[in-house]
Amino acid sequence: QLSAITPPGPVGPVNVTVINPDGAMAKLVSGYIYEDKPGPQITSISPTSGPSSGGTEVTIVGSQFDPGVKVLFGNTSVTSLQRKSDTELVVITPEGDLGAVDVTVTNPDGSSYTLPDAFTYVGPPKPPEGLAARAVSANTIELSWVAATGATSYEVYFGESRSDQYFLASTTGE
Repeated sequence: QLSAITPPGPVGPVNVTVINPDGAMAKLVSGYIYEDKPGPQITSISPTSGPSSGGTEVTIVGSQFDPGVKVLFGNTSVTSLQRKSDTELVVITPEGDLGAVDVTVTNPDGSSYTLPDAFTYVGPPKPPEGLAARAVSANTIELSWVAATGATSYEVYFGESRSDQYFLASTTGE
C-alpha cells in the first residue's frame, strides 16, 4: 500500500502511475479525479474591532475552511487558531497598527479569500520602535525612533523603572 498527497492539478481525471526502483511500472487510467472545489469564503467576523495590542478572540464564519487553514490580519499571522469546523474558526488577533485591516484565510492548497477592512484596531497606538540615543555633547542626547501609526505625541522620561522616572520633554508625532 502506498499513500501520497496529490499536487495541484486541473479539474478532471488524471492517470496515476507507480514506478518501481527497477523501472517496472503500472498505470491506472483516470485513476484520480480532481474536483472543482471552491476556495474558502468569509461571511462574517465577530467582533470587528479590538485593541492594537492584539489578543482579541475573533470568530470567523464562512465556508470551506480546510484543516491547516491559515489566517492573516493585515500581513500578520494570528497568534492562535482553532478550526472548530469547515465553517467556523476562532483566532486570537496579533498586534497591529491603528485602523482597518483586511482579514485573509488561506487553505493549504493555496486557495484564499480576503475580506477587505474587516477588522479595526483601536485604542492606544503600539509603542515606537527602534529607539536610539546619541550623545551630542556632555549633557545633551539626541533620541530617535520609528513613529508608531496613530501616535500624535510622545513624552520622554529618564530612569530605570516606573517609580524613578523623570520627565524630560514632550513632542508631537510629526
